Amino acid sequence: EGIEIKTTRFFSGLFYIKLFNANPDGKYLFEINRIRDNYGYPDKNFKNCRVFNCSIYSNKTITIGAYLFKLYVDRHEQKVYLKVYDRKLKLINMDTFWSFDMLKEKLLKKLKFLAIVDVSNKIIDRKKYYKYNSFEFYKLKDFDNFIDLIEKGSIRITFKIGVFKNGPRIGTTHNHGTGFDIIRKDIKMLYDIINY
Repeated sequence: EGIEIKTTRFFSGLFYIKLFNANPDGKYLFEINRIRDNYGYPDKNFKNCRVFNCSIYSNKTITIGAYLFKLYVDRHEQKVYLKVYDRKLKLINMDTFWSFDMLKEKLLKKLKFLAIVDVSNKIIDRKKYYKYNSFEFYKLKDFDNFIDLIEKGSIRITFKIGVFKNGPRIGTTHNHGTGFDIIRKDIKMLYDIINY
């Protein structure tokens, strides 16, 4: 019915809710593969396969191997860039980006209305049971808030480029998607709560 439903495990502390996946654009047709090949690191079980699993923010740099990463919001060009630095903080690459148009389409198409369900679970006689503790309903404020929250570091981009561990594709790349995640406590900065 046009409402995205997210379930979260009920516990205290800072945690993130994935909003949507969006692979980046760049100079190359398969930009995500270029990132893996250039900046990835060997999988612990399949040493000949490179993986790239990390969360990147605009308000701090993240170190992965020999590189540092940070997001940069360019409002003039209407893009969110992935900046890559060497260990001496020299910018070495800024070819990877997400356009505002693409992000806006994803957000408005999938997440104009949102329901968050806090869930707890327990196992009884080797069966898992769930309890739905609370429901909250939200309506998206606007796209500008989304961009503001990326700049503030409340929304991060998480890369999940791994390797199939079993099955017919064992040892080959498995792209779980590049996710835009928001801190749960900041959800009301992106959405207005709907009282029911």
